[in-house]
Amino acid sequence: MQYKGIITLVGIVILLIPFIVRKKVQEYRLKQISELLYKKQYDEVLILLSQFSTRMVLLPYNREYIKLNIYFLQKDRNRVINQIDYIDKSVMKNKKQRIEFYNKAFSFFVSEKDEEKCLYYLNKLNKLTNSKGDSEYDIIYSIQIKKDDKYLDLLLERIKQCDSQLDKNKIIYYKSLLLQVYENKNDKANIDILSKELKALLEE
Repeated sequence: MQYKGIITLVGIVILLIPFIVRKKVQEYRLKQISELLYKKQYDEVLILLSQFSTRMVLLPYNREYIKLNIYFLQKDRNRVINQIDYIDKSVMKNKKQRIEFYNKAFSFFVSEKDEEKCLYYLNKLNKLTNSKGDSEYDIIYSIQIKKDDKYLDLLLERIKQCDSQLDKNKIIYYKSLLLQVYENKNDKANIDILSKELKALLEE
């Protein structure tokens, strides 16, 4: 019996060896990538990501998402667009990763003022997060893409709530959105008032 127990233990250890080695290689690769990113050696990271040993230890989504972030850092608009399209269509993602990726894609296409792509990722985000309307994504899409003021009262209410909770970061966030609403309306009086309020908040 004791001999069989030793054989079983040895068998378990042998089975675990590939997982342990893979984990160590993965940690080493991630450390290399972090160091290269810190040094802004982006092309070297891309080379590292293409190597067989890296592909063996990093899942496709993680590799492709790192690439996407590098293209952002390089301000390479065309490669960003192509990489977003590639990840969306070709890379398997769990729910957390989809939210992360769709949010990044949505934010990018908001900055691009690309209404079609914004709406595409807005619908994906709302469906994934079970939003029934008036989500943060809806508000941003309405203000920055549609240039309307339908959320004016909602923003004022949320600012009031944040004031009562002393949540400075959210106050700045909602006042920034409110400022864009006033800019869309060309409401110069409120633009001036809110600009001064935001400047004071940022200087505190």
